[in-house]
Amino acid sequence: MSSDKVPTKFGSNSALTQGVANLTDQDRKKLSKQIAEAQVELESNTRQAELRHQASSADMRRDMEIAKEATASGADFKVEGSYKTASGETRVTVSKQRDTMTIVVVVSVVIALIVLVAR
Repeated sequence: MSSDKVPTKFGSNSALTQGVANLTDQDRKKLSKQIAEAQVELESNTRQAELRHQASSADMRRDMEIAKEATASGADFKVEGSYKTASGETRVTVSKQRDTMTIVVVVSVVIALIVLVAR
């Protein structure tokens, strides 16, 4: 790769500066408008990402408090959340459930054995 193809610094000698200098006035105006539109879109996207982050953080804190309260009460619970974050979507599930199915099966087997033994 030769050094004449890769700019070594930004400034008056950079390829970008030279390219812009070679544009017509009309093309410079178009480029300026495109740059302004891109800047507005970038700032808007950044702000939307910040708002999503703030909202998802508040929702996660709320759900964590709900899970803590449910844990403290000793009750079975399941808290599920889906949060739109700055970089995508996060899904969280927190649960505390006794294995009631096992208890039901064991109790049923014990009752069945008692009935069989009693005959």
